[in-house]
Amino acid sequence: MAYRECMALWQTPVHEYMSHALISTTPETPIEEARALLVDRDVSALPVIAGGSALVGVLSTTDLWRGTIARKEWKTVAEAMTKDVATIEEVKSLRAAAETMLARKTNRVVVLRKGKPTAVCSTRDLMRAVLFHRVEAPLSRVMHKDVVTVAASDPQSRADELLAEDNTRGLVVLDGKKPVGAYTHTEALRARLKGATGGKVDSVMSYETICLDEKTPLYRAAGHAVQMGIRRIFALRDDTISGIVTGFDLVTVLTLEDI
Repeated sequence: MAYRECMALWQTPVHEYMSHALISTTPETPIEEARALLVDRDVSALPVIAGGSALVGVLSTTDLWRGTIARKEWKTVAEAMTKDVATIEEVKSLRAAAETMLARKTNRVVVLRKGKPTAVCSTRDLMRAVLFHRVEAPLSRVMHKDVVTVAASDPQSRADELLAEDNTRGLVVLDGKKPVGAYTHTEALRARLKGATGGKVDSVMSYETICLDEKTPLYRAAGHAVQMGIRRIFALRDDTISGIVTGFDLVTVLTLEDI
């Protein structure tokens, strides 16, 4: 697809791809209740809204994980949330949303309608645009080559140590040389909610992964991710893992000039 064609497509307004159900919380909500909501609704962050319409922060799984590592004893969302929130008006373009995510190093932007929060546009939403517009560039164009791995038989504490080193893409879980799962902040939080923190990595890892050759077209990879609800794709070269592609990586294609 020519660059000019892509540029025209990426001018599609955010409101055509945003999540229409706003899953949010309030500053006064007990932290355990918010943590359970994140896990139950399978979202990575909750906009924090005060007085019914005022956006005052965002609470993410990363915020909660960092608090756990720092042994914070938060009681309410207000104590744990990040106050500086990435936002975008619903009439802005997909490209603008992608640029905001990349500049702010976040997986989502809160969508505003006349200044008030109305939805969230996440990397998962933008993957649908990559699929719909059939972007044919290969996975290798956007994959992240610095892959951090952990063995399926390792203790969960080892995985937690690696996560604490700020590996935001999460860990690839290997059985020998074969990728069999992933371990991220979400899996770490789920394990803590269940009181399962002393086992092996493969007892708490996510099985929601897929392996694709690094030459696979991006639109096809995005299709797998969207259809299966997968957040990460393992890229292979000759059956050996060569990179990892997250929704954040896929979003970069909306800003490239040579795809």
